[in-house]
Amino acid sequence: MPKLKRQLSLLRHAKWMQQGKLLAHHTSTLAGVGCSVSSLAALCSFKQRKGPFLLLASDMSSALKWARYISPALRQFLQHGWPDKTTLIFPAKKGLDACLYQQGMIAVRVDSDLNCCFLAKEMGGCFVSSSLNRRGQRTKTPICQQAWRWQRFQMRSLVNKSHQHCEQASTILRVTRLGMQRLR
Repeated sequence: MPKLKRQLSLLRHAKWMQQGKLLAHHTSTLAGVGCSVSSLAALCSFKQRKGPFLLLASDMSSALKWARYISPALRQFLQHGWPDKTTLIFPAKKGLDACLYQQGMIAVRVDSDLNCCFLAKEMGGCFVSSSLNRRGQRTKTPICQQAWRWQRFQMRSLVNKSHQHCEQASTILRVTRLGMQRLR
């Protein structure tokens, strides 16, 4: 798809999420279901759980604006660079919905998928995402044929035919003042 046509499609999908609706989308890891930070009820209903959920950020500064502090271990990690397939869990400032926190920490990733970064930028720097599956089911791929199944959740599917499908979950690093711990 030509670049301008793709950007217009992404803008339409960002507006869809800004209206409080869900979007099935690709990431550099597993396919996801995303929504705006202000419309978590729809995501909780689809996922059949109350969180915690991931923030996909457009860039490092958007990802770190919620960090309570930036530890030396986090500084060292950031020198090697984001975006990639690594999700960071770190102590967060207050101000987000409770569905995003677990014991005062949030999960954030700057994904290497350019469409995710573009969507996050259009959503004000980040949007909420989780794997595209429901409780006890396998992660699905955003394809047009499944859109009818998701209509009751007011979900659209952002299909990217050139996307390389990845079935591997992200690496998860927990960041504290003492250092980093690999959780997955």
